[in-house]
Amino acid sequence: MPGRGGEESCIFAIIGVLSRLDFLFAEEGMGHLRKHDLEAFLGDRPARASRRRVVRHLISGCADCGSRVLLSTGAEEDAVYDACIDRARQAVRGEEDLWREEREKRDQYLALVRSKGWNKLTWKERRSLPGGWAGVEILLAVCFEARYRDPRQMLRLARQARSAAEQLDPTFYGGRRLADLKARTWAELGNALRVNEQFDKVRDVLKRARRLLEEQGTGDLLIQARIDDIEGSFWKDQRFLRDAEDLLASAGRRYLRIGELHLAGRVLVKRGLNRIIDGQPREAVTFLRQAVTLLDAERDPQLIETAQHNLLFALADAGEYREASELLLQSGLRRKFADDPLNLLRLRWVEAKILAGHGRLAEAEKALSDVRASFRVRRLELVATIAGLDLAKVLFRQGKMDHLYRLVRELRIAAEAYRLPDSVSRALATLEVMCQVRNVTLAMVEAVQRFFQRLEHNPSLIWDPELILLR
Repeated sequence: MPGRGGEESCIFAIIGVLSRLDFLFAEEGMGHLRKHDLEAFLGDRPARASRRRVVRHLISGCADCGSRVLLSTGAEEDAVYDACIDRARQAVRGEEDLWREEREKRDQYLALVRSKGWNKLTWKERRSLPGGWAGVEILLAVCFEARYRDPRQMLRLARQARSAAEQLDPTFYGGRRLADLKARTWAELGNALRVNEQFDKVRDVLKRARRLLEEQGTGDLLIQARIDDIEGSFWKDQRFLRDAEDLLASAGRRYLRIGELHLAGRVLVKRGLNRIIDGQPREAVTFLRQAVTLLDAERDPQLIETAQHNLLFALADAGEYREASELLLQSGLRRKFADDPLNLLRLRWVEAKILAGHGRLAEAEKALSDVRASFRVRRLELVATIAGLDLAKVLFRQGKMDHLYRLVRELRIAAEAYRLPDSVSRALATLEVMCQVRNVTLAMVEAVQRFFQRLEHNPSLIWDPELILLR
């Protein structure tokens, strides 16, 4: 017979494995186990509710009660000790079986969806969607995966998941755990509304998610972090970057606290993007470097590519040209974007910035001219204007002042022709005058470019000529 230390390690190992399942069992707000709880648990036929209560409490990490289970009734004989271990094993196994079945149903159906695509499922396959907890998890997973491809479908699936969760039986799944699931469905509905730009509804939906989690659920840190993550993204979309930063930082701390490094990395990508929007490339580099080290390529390869791509831009804008060159070679982004012409064009833009940073101005001038022309072909006129100002900086550094004046004038005429926001043409008109009187500086061109980069994410910004006249 194994020694007592080995058996103790065994039971806590089993409990540890169970605690890492996708579904949270632990209940907060529960006091220590009482004597009659232990007696019922260790009896010949413990009631299901009693058994679940003890198992959930053990999984919550209470060492005191864990030791009491192992040493309950004060018996020291090996036979009594073995009975305690066997009873604990059976109880954990019973709970694990319940969720293993739900997980298997979820994974089998998701494999079908991912092999065929949600929209290509037959009527019969749609009808075979599992009910219960597994069905809600499937809808949430497909909803999340639709965020880039089909935002409207994302919203439909989020609403369907919320309705399905509302119909589940709390006596079977446990009221607090079910409240957690409902909170998740409300949170993902909030995210779907955000992605679909139905911003007026997002805050109320997220408040509902928080109330469910805090007042009826377990207060699970993972769900708290997810709600902070979504709300932070919402405030970023609304251009309240400070509020967004506070919530995203909170989400990141919670993800790290529970060991979710990939999710913490995803939050860092968003924080890096906030810094790029705010014209702080050096701070963006710090966040995006950390993000790349934390992200799991197997979980979300597209996110890794996004992080690396944005890090490249931030490095170039921060003047870190050597690191940008190395990342461009090591990342394999050219190969990964082989079937993505727009992202390949953006890579070419970064390459041109790097060329300029290394002083290869003639090559950079040609590359930036091509990049600007290609953005215009795609009718991305504001982006073409921002790239045009990179070209303007290269012309200035070469002393080609006449070329610079003609380019800025051309940018201003194109902005008016394509009806870009009035602030664009006004800013370019100011810069055009400074070029015409030969009083332009590199800092002035950079100030206009930074304004346009912010305007790209916040079209309501108003141009103030003092942004360059005081430089």
